[in-house]
Amino acid sequence: MSIKQCGVNDRKQNNRIILNVCCLLLSIFMMGCQSTTRPDWYSNIAGNDIDYIYAVGDGRSLSSAKKSALSQINEQLWTQVSSSSAYIEQFKQVNDNQFSHQSVDNRINTQSAEMIFTGIEFLQIAQDDAGFFVQARIKRENIKKQLKADLAAIEVRAKMILQQKAHQDLLIWWLANRTADHLFRQYQVKVGVLSALDVTPVNKMTYLPQLATEIEKARSSLLIRIVSDHRDRISIGILQKQLALEGIATIEQTKPQITHTIIMKSNYRQSIVGDTFITTKFTDLITNNKNGKTLSKNEIISNANSLTNYKVSKDGAERHFSERMVEMGIWQSLGFSNI
Repeated sequence: MSIKQCGVNDRKQNNRIILNVCCLLLSIFMMGCQSTTRPDWYSNIAGNDIDYIYAVGDGRSLSSAKKSALSQINEQLWTQVSSSSAYIEQFKQVNDNQFSHQSVDNRINTQSAEMIFTGIEFLQIAQDDAGFFVQARIKRENIKKQLKADLAAIEVRAKMILQQKAHQDLLIWWLANRTADHLFRQYQVKVGVLSALDVTPVNKMTYLPQLATEIEKARSSLLIRIVSDHRDRISIGILQKQLALEGIATIEQTKPQITHTIIMKSNYRQSIVGDTFITTKFTDLITNNKNGKTLSKNEIISNANSLTNYKVSKDGAERHFSERMVEMGIWQSLGFSNI
């Protein structure tokens, strides 16, 4: 084959490649330009209906279109709730009783506070090349009934948690319920929507405010004694600091008010490799209740090395222990893995 013929064949092959690329780009462009024909009912949503809340939604699939409509129902409800601004509050109001509660961000929005309702009716469903369109509605009375039932369930849940306190260790109970914000948030969400629907909740909330009080009382009642070797001064300091951040008081002496004891047992292994002094610290952390029953245990291994001496490497191993405790979190460090 001559050089001229080779050149012709190369140009033909290049032209085919260019043609294929153009066809591919054209098909992609045509897919992106598919017309979206929304049905007439999609733009004509019934508003201010005294019996129903209407919404529409669209999506690539029927399932996503329905989810979009349900989100629109939530958004309509929250449009009526004047809780869009973020603020920090130190007290929450339940019934007419004010109870202390830790500061929380009270921002309520349609994503974090989205509710799932039963009794949704899908009146219209349409499809075009781009996806699906749906029209949905729900009775306002259904929403009111469900929210009132939800408030009653919150009260039952709070009562059950309070009853568990008498049968559980105080620390275990507090750890399991110290972040009971979800119950208070659920209460706020549901009362907010009911108020927007011009409904005054008839549920008398007795156990929910009591729960907040008991959680705070349990925390303030905890007094943990730390028992350790004198060599662990740095490690003791970080343990006390981490517990203090949780609002838990600690002590190293014996007092009648002590509710729990944390025993810190450390084993230091030292070796030298070349000019390097190496210290590995094996720390057992055991948490006992007032009767000596073990509630949790865990081992933390830390190490450090020094070119100077063992004392420097030992201090480094203690600092590494502190870093590991901060990284793991105080409760996981103590062996409360399910908290």
